[in-house]
Amino acid sequence: LSKEVTRLFDQVITFAYLFVFYNIIILISILIINRKFVLKKLNPDFKNQIRFSMIFVLLISFFLFGAGTIYYAVKENKRANNKEMTDKVQSVLIELTHKLDQVDYLTPDWHTDKYDHLDELLIKFSQVFFSDINLYDLNGNLLATSRSEIFNRGLTGKQMNSIAFKMMAVQKKTEFIQKESIGKLEYSSIYIPLKNDRNKIIAYINLPYFAKNDSLQRNLSNVLIATVNLYVVLFLLTVFLAFFISTEITRPLRMLRSKFKALQLGMKHQEIIYNKKDEIGELVKEYNEMVNKLEISAKKL
Repeated sequence: LSKEVTRLFDQVITFAYLFVFYNIIILISILIINRKFVLKKLNPDFKNQIRFSMIFVLLISFFLFGAGTIYYAVKENKRANNKEMTDKVQSVLIELTHKLDQVDYLTPDWHTDKYDHLDELLIKFSQVFFSDINLYDLNGNLLATSRSEIFNRGLTGKQMNSIAFKMMAVQKKTEFIQKESIGKLEYSSIYIPLKNDRNKIIAYINLPYFAKNDSLQRNLSNVLIATVNLYVVLFLLTVFLAFFISTEITRPLRMLRSKFKALQLGMKHQEIIYNKKDEIGELVKEYNEMVNKLEISAKKL
């Protein structure tokens, strides 16, 4: 028997989700029962402006961070796939060069005592490197393949991809990777030239790489889940902090409002003691000066 170890973070996440869920239910219920009460609490005063600003900044940062994380995950997955393709095609190149380095002009009739045809050689290497392998001649025609049924059934043509042929034959690229498709199935495909021992190109090697999309989707799902979990906790913390900070910031303003409300000509008023040198401190200073002037004016009258 075994039991999964519950971490503190998992408990916090569970509490956060439940807290958000039940608060949404309560808010919807209050909206249905007494909409005016909710609208009154959400009036755009200075305190609510601070709260909503903090929450808005957090939501914007969440979307930006989430988009950046997904972009980075996709880019990193593509980089890893390209590296795996490059390593694999280089291994295939070494083996094919070893077998065909004495050939000046490669044709579909190639055979040896050990191999009856090129397809048999490619099938052997495909089983070793766990990848389909195609060979094209210098004109872009299929010479051999480790998976002939794809071509025999007409799922794809026996001509080399036109863009890849242009890159390899015309622009003399030493390596070219691009996206290709068979029907709705998209996959990456890598091309490199095959040279003999005299450094002459005798064919073009092609490896179609059918990357596991479910692996990418699983990685993205894990990243999104982790991001959402983190931001649910941050969202709750921001809400609590927004309420606390906005209350503390507006406390002197509420005090000033009550003092102004109680201000009457001819009455003795105490000065407000506020030692911070900020905008509110300037207001308090102006208030104290105004109270002193009012008292002097009242005495003169």
